[in-house]
Amino acid sequence: MLGLLFVLLNIADLILTAILLRLEIGIEANPLLASMPFWGVAILKLSLPAAVVVWLYRRRHLLYLLNGGMAIVVVWDLSWLIGSV
Repeated sequence: MLGLLFVLLNIADLILTAILLRLEIGIEANPLLASMPFWGVAILKLSLPAAVVVWLYRRRHLLYLLNGGMAIVVVWDLSWLIGSV
């Protein structure tokens, strides 16, 4: 369940980032991802979380930390979107 939450939070981050970039009210804060085309960013933001979940399958405490971090990122994205309305 923690792994699914991590993947879903990453998908939410991808969607919110795409909206913010499309509306020109946000930026991609990761310098590596900012230099890539959007399709590359999408592939990384969807495949890497799945790989991390498989790798950390037995390390649930780390998934708690990662979920907390991604939840903060998603709330940050939402605050940018709400603040621009």
